[in-house]
Amino acid sequence: MKTGKYFNGVFALLMLAAAGCVNVEYTGQKFPATPMSEKIEYFRERKDMPQDVYRIIGRFVLTLQEDADKYKIEEILRKKGREYGGDAVCVVSVEKVKIGTYTRNEDEFGAPAPAHSNQARFKPDGAAVEINSFGMQSSLKSEKTTVNRLIVKALLLKKRSSLED
Repeated sequence: MKTGKYFNGVFALLMLAAAGCVNVEYTGQKFPATPMSEKIEYFRERKDMPQDVYRIIGRFVLTLQEDADKYKIEEILRKKGREYGGDAVCVVSVEKVKIGTYTRNEDEFGAPAPAHSNQARFKPDGAAVEINSFGMQSSLKSEKTTVNRLIVKALLLKKRSSLED
């Protein structure tokens, strides 16, 4: 059956549509939100975190697009940390994970073609073809593209002194 390529193409399009999304999973305790007047500390490495000041109350796993910068990651973690009542967040690991591939056709590489130019069509098996102004078919060039995501694991921390009250 030739529908497999069609469904792979649809799956790739769905992955691309979700490319801008950020997924945040949290496991742990929840406290009243930290007031905006209080700063949420941010540690890029576990060795920078003072062990005697904080206690781990939860864990975050962020999944986001591979080109997300460290400032975006920090912003998300501070915001979520505040929502769950934390006093600090500490990044434990950041890894790039390949989640799939898709094929981009020549007509997707550049700017949109003028209305009078050749048009792209698809064969029943999903392969792209070009129909020129003489009505003749020729295959379009394509490029295989990898889809990656960043997986960021972080700890949510609460001051030990506030937990002893």
